[in-house]
Amino acid sequence: MVFNDPTLPWERTASAVYTDDDATNTVPWLAMLLFTQDELRLSNSNLSTMFAATSLGTSAKQSDMLTINMLASEIPEVTNSASAVVFDLEGDGANAKTDLIFVPSALFNALFMQYDTQGQVTPGQTNAWVHHHRFLAHLRHIHLDGAPTAAMTEDEDHTYSVVVGHRTGPLDITQPTTVVAHLVNIEGVEAMSWPATKGYVALSSLYSWDYTCLPPNSLGVADTFAQLGTSLSVLRPGLTDSDLQILDQKLNLMDLTYSAAWNLGKALALADQTFAAALSRVRAQIFDVAMKEAQESVVKAWAADLEIPSPYRTREDVVSSIASTLRKIRELPRSKRLQQDPNGMAHRWFRPEYPKLDLTYKGSEIDPVIDQYLASAAAIVASTTDGDGSSQSPPAPYNEFNVPYSPDWAVVLKWVMDRYFLVNVPPHYLISDSSHLPSEALRFFNVDSAWVWAMVDGGLSLANHLDQSDDRLRDAIKGAINTYLTTQIPGLGYVPPLPTYGFFVRSTLVIKFPDMIVDLKGTDKTDTTGPPEILRHEILGQDTLFGLLRAPPADPGFTSLLLRQPPHQQYFAAATDITSQAIKMDYQRGKQTPRGKNYIWGTTPMATDLRILNVENYAVDVQTQLVNLFKPNPTWYNAPYASAALMGIEMNEPCWQLEVQLPYADPSTGGQDFQLTSLSFSVPLAAPRPLIAQGYDYRFSGGGVTMLSNMRFVAVAQFTLDGKTLLLTVKPRTVSGWWPADQLEEVSFLLSGVVVQTYDTVTSVDVPVVEAYESDRAFPNHLYVDLVPPGG
Repeated sequence: MVFNDPTLPWERTASAVYTDDDATNTVPWLAMLLFTQDELRLSNSNLSTMFAATSLGTSAKQSDMLTINMLASEIPEVTNSASAVVFDLEGDGANAKTDLIFVPSALFNALFMQYDTQGQVTPGQTNAWVHHHRFLAHLRHIHLDGAPTAAMTEDEDHTYSVVVGHRTGPLDITQPTTVVAHLVNIEGVEAMSWPATKGYVALSSLYSWDYTCLPPNSLGVADTFAQLGTSLSVLRPGLTDSDLQILDQKLNLMDLTYSAAWNLGKALALADQTFAAALSRVRAQIFDVAMKEAQESVVKAWAADLEIPSPYRTREDVVSSIASTLRKIRELPRSKRLQQDPNGMAHRWFRPEYPKLDLTYKGSEIDPVIDQYLASAAAIVASTTDGDGSSQSPPAPYNEFNVPYSPDWAVVLKWVMDRYFLVNVPPHYLISDSSHLPSEALRFFNVDSAWVWAMVDGGLSLANHLDQSDDRLRDAIKGAINTYLTTQIPGLGYVPPLPTYGFFVRSTLVIKFPDMIVDLKGTDKTDTTGPPEILRHEILGQDTLFGLLRAPPADPGFTSLLLRQPPHQQYFAAATDITSQAIKMDYQRGKQTPRGKNYIWGTTPMATDLRILNVENYAVDVQTQLVNLFKPNPTWYNAPYASAALMGIEMNEPCWQLEVQLPYADPSTGGQDFQLTSLSFSVPLAAPRPLIAQGYDYRFSGGGVTMLSNMRFVAVAQFTLDGKTLLLTVKPRTVSGWWPADQLEEVSFLLSGVVVQTYDTVTSVDVPVVEAYESDRAFPNHLYVDLVPPGG
């Protein structure tokens, strides 16, 4: 068990016994113990009688982890049970409760017995022996680079304390069996009367969990990594509503993919009240600024055409003209302009009529010019207040590293970028069918930027109260977003990176190692100036790891994806192999250790009921091995005693890593090698291993061969001249005669009326496959079909 607190296991004292290596090792007050459910389950009669004198009465019940929660002050009232619980009434209080496990005394005595180098009980023991736990807790420093939680911490160096259990699961099971792990307090164990003579011993359980122990020869972590590597494939997209519906004129089919993306974006926007309110205010800000500037420009141009003073005055214009206005008023009585004009008095209130202006949003003067002012206003609203105060045209955009001109714009931009990174996109939009991502599978995919932009467009369509056909405000907002995406971020030297490639990992490994490290091979690790390659890396659900990359595999670039265990989530193993008869340990170069030396199988010679490491002897054995190994160079290892750190390293399993080599296009070929012209399957009809029973003829049986979903292709069937093979060929329906392989998701087809050949035993039939490309290159392959006998 790994603790974030690096000193927790040693903050209390569990033993008063002194040994020679106490300066190196300290006995922790925490211990990890493993039990089968049968070992901890109390019978109904015990539950009704043992706790009768406590507040639980005769209705005591065990939890799923086989604990009983009760008042610590009532533990002495439990009958037929000794207690190793340390309780301070004054310090802990009368209402303090704890979870208790009740370990059978025989098992408790065996767990805390002192054993010699041959695995035999040390004679003369007067106290429970807890000192071997000093080798089962250690501290370690690790790095979390590449883990999903790496970005959640500031410090690159992380310190953890680790407590390891010394008992293994059952060795003679034939079916998966549930076992329970308990982190217990062993402070009071050494002070108990020895040996325990009552039926049970109560231990305080601080944390517990259960897991499934697999039978011998089951898949291990290394096997699971290997199995995952063989499942490499491309994630198949699914059709998922009407301006974005695309009609394929050749196939006369409607593609709803982008329409579904638009509707999804709108639904996500409606569900986010903060974003919806911010977008409404951003629209209002842009509209107000744009209309003011557009109206001012139109009025000034109108006045200039008529050669009259502009009637449009800003507040600054009015204030600056007050002096001249007062001067003209003062001059009126002296100038006698009205008296000098023959019709002056009669026309003193006359004003010439000028063409009327329509300054509304949809007016004939504003409509032709409003787009440029909307774009300019959007650039202002999307800008930053950082800078030296100098005017910049266009203004520098807000980039998440500076201060936004509009706080609402920061909300809008964050929502848009989350969509680019597929945050909160429902899984069924990414994986349309569960069969596309089966268990223990690795799937890669390209990110369709048009699909993502359709989703963003749907979200930005909210709060549109002006346009019915073409949303000009939304276009302006999208223009400001594009400016942000194409502007280098000061101090970083690159534009905001967007994902174009990604992967899913669905495996029990994700459950076991939730901080699994993802890395790329081929990238220049010394170059810290470029944009990051891994843009998103997190756990979706319980067993699925999701990642987004800035670019697809390429050379130069990265050509492999690495998945490996995180340092703090590696596991500890007693041996390379263990059976009911022998144990094999790596540090002994594969030599099998005799029964009873470093591992104790049971309380009797041929039993397997104990299954614990003889930790004391194991530590001495490792120490001796190292001293002998470095005798020629004693300064390389000169520790006088074995330590918990040494045992932590020795029992630590290797850090397993899966390297997935990714296919990538060769840029020198211009992609010509990946223009698929045909895909052929040669189905055997004759001995030695036919796939289809004799007498089948696609021309008269069923409907022949038909495509199932990808109607851009056509399937053709024909017999070879000798009649021994049925050739199934899939070809694209294109004028050019080829289709880009990187745009090919699947080519499923159905062969109707087939009677499959039957065999007495499971038989694998080889179906040769040939991929043909425009560059006259053909790649032979094989498809193996396993035929199972009826009822088999």
